[in-house]
Amino acid sequence: MMTADGAQVSACHLRANMVTCRDYKVRLRKGTAMFRGFALALLSLLSVSTAFADAKSECSDRNTPPDRKIVACSEVIRADPRTDGAYIRRGNAYHAKGDIDRGIADFSKAIDLDPKLAMAYYNRGYAYEGKGDIDRAIADFSKAIDLNAKYAKAYNNRGNAYQRKGDNDRALADYNKAIDLDPKSAEAYNNRGNAYHRKGDNDRVIADYSKAIELDPKNAGYARSLGLARYRKGDFNAAAAEFLIDNPLAQSITDHASSSVGRIVRGPRRTTAT
Repeated sequence: MMTADGAQVSACHLRANMVTCRDYKVRLRKGTAMFRGFALALLSLLSVSTAFADAKSECSDRNTPPDRKIVACSEVIRADPRTDGAYIRRGNAYHAKGDIDRGIADFSKAIDLDPKLAMAYYNRGYAYEGKGDIDRAIADFSKAIDLNAKYAKAYNNRGNAYQRKGDNDRALADYNKAIDLDPKSAEAYNNRGNAYHRKGDNDRVIADYSKAIELDPKNAGYARSLGLARYRKGDFNAAAAEFLIDNPLAQSITDHASSSVGRIVRGPRRTTAT
């Protein structure tokens, strides 16, 4: 009788290799079972590999929501506990959710894995600043700068920390350095404008706020700051123009501006034609 393996069975009947049919069938079943086991193991490995790739992608994607990023980065860390980048990204996600302590723990773990990772010090400094631990924030921003002398964001944020300590001169020096390294940083110009305001240098305040708006024209906060600076200088028409700029984002400041500059926002009104 012929089967799918008829040729082999016939050979078995002929005792060509002195192997009985029963022995052959037993070996065939064992071989089939081994193949199936290997195939299942391979499929499982491929499935795990695909899942890891998906988790790694979600962990790295800046647009991944914090909850999903935490899960994804945890999967990456579980697969490779020495992946410092996954700790940093998960730390950022924890920070975004307001769980600053867990964020700091992850940044610290990344630093343990790579003590020369400037980004980890920078992010931990940012988290410490969020907690109000300004001295530790300054220490971490300084360490990030030691490791990467061109780290513009670290200079900018250390400047913020110095401002919170009332050290305006050091803050100005850091903002100057941040601008030297990144002349397109609207945030650094705005922050330096704030520092000049504390020194009472209104002309430089206006210049820096104007530059911030030039670099980021859709930022309503910058427009409000410039409007207030022009108001303090007595340039009421220019101040009103900043507050009443025809931009939906900037319109959101109008109510607050009304309480800040009173008659500027309520200035002369034209009667509607009938």
